[in-house]
Amino acid sequence: MAQQRWILSRGQMLRSMPKHLLAALVSGAVAGMLLYGLKDVQALPVWLLFIIMGTLWANAAVMPVALPGRHWSFAFIGAMMLFLLLVAGTVLAPKFPFSHSHVPAPLPGGGDYTDVAEVNAITWGAVLTGGCLGLLYGLLAGRTPAMAVGLALGAATGYVLGAVSLSAFQWLADPRVVSRMPPMVWRFDGILHFAWQGALAMLVLHVGACVGAILGTGPSPDAPANRKSKIENRK
Repeated sequence: MAQQRWILSRGQMLRSMPKHLLAALVSGAVAGMLLYGLKDVQALPVWLLFIIMGTLWANAAVMPVALPGRHWSFAFIGAMMLFLLLVAGTVLAPKFPFSHSHVPAPLPGGGDYTDVAEVNAITWGAVLTGGCLGLLYGLLAGRTPAMAVGLALGAATGYVLGAVSLSAFQWLADPRVVSRMPPMVWRFDGILHFAWQGALAMLVLHVGACVGAILGTGPSPDAPANRKSKIENRK
């Protein structure tokens, strides 16, 4: 009986999806504000600051998956797995940059091409986060196809999110745009900017991962047995 609690049908996944997405919005906004406060801390070593920020992001990403069903041990294991993936992605990102992070310089006098390291790091983090979330949603569904499709679609969503972030960096590199930004709202280093950006990124990643798991989820495994019992009762 304990194993049945982890096997969700497509209908159950769809009904619980709004709760996951609402939790993702709140979690992403809170994580964005906390990351804004941590990004400029000079008193801590870089490696310790990365551990703190990585742990914060991993927990903020995984909690919306586990919160509706209160699967706390599942959340702990998932957050640890995502944190280790982020560490691996940080090591691999400089060695295997994505093509969209090597682009023509957005400003005159900046050379023919520029490596947007932030975009490359964001893309790696988004791909790994989306793939991990898809795998976790698939685990909740209890089916191998749900895990496979969730992982693939979640990672693809993360890649698209990372590619779109390039446009944001090019837009923010234009001094004419920066001069028109209201302070603390649209400015790149504003806390409110980090809040809505974190909420939007988390929402997009969870939508892709959850939809992928739903697409790979079939009908409830108890459905044939229930239909059989109803037929027998009629007889």
